[in-house]
Amino acid sequence: MTLSERLAEYVRACFTGLWIESHEHADALSEIAGLCRAENWQLAMWDVDAGMNLPGQSADADSAGGNDPLAAIRVVNSLATPDGTAILVLQNFHRFLQSAEIVQALSSLVVCGFGLTGTAGQVPLDFIYRHSHGDWGDELCEEDGQLNEQALEDGSRLMSAYMLKTSTKIWIITEAADEHGNRATTTILLPEEY
Repeated sequence: MTLSERLAEYVRACFTGLWIESHEHADALSEIAGLCRAENWQLAMWDVDAGMNLPGQSADADSAGGNDPLAAIRVVNSLATPDGTAILVLQNFHRFLQSAEIVQALSSLVVCGFGLTGTAGQVPLDFIYRHSHGDWGDELCEEDGQLNEQALEDGSRLMSAYMLKTSTKIWIITEAADEHGNRATTTILLPEEY
């Protein structure tokens, strides 16, 4: 599966943040830009040297985030539309992850889903809330629903299945409790990733 195919799948599945590592930066950026053109998604790219770059827009529009990484994160809200997708690529951003302000701003975007995407307002946190409150989703078979009810008693694995408005199915799995009854890991994934 190519980077653009995988990225498109994650966007359709409402992933609000992805960490991509590549030794071929130019190729990865080119593939992301091509995907955004093909899907008619808004693309913004930022790096510390060049600042904000909004392909297809004037240099004045590009200066919105400048060379300030915090401003670049904050400008992404203005890129998304209610029925569109916006992608912000932060190149070599690992250098800034020691700043509490930057980590908090990124965390807010990822957790809250910024005004993002063709997900029709759906964000992962909404599904995690449903899962944690016993709403296993409309896409889970009756037998798996009964297994979840049993898991609440015996500590085994919990699973929910939801269909997004984009017709993409997602699963949420909370792993079995440890010997102390603690459940430590919950994962959102596409069925084919299981």
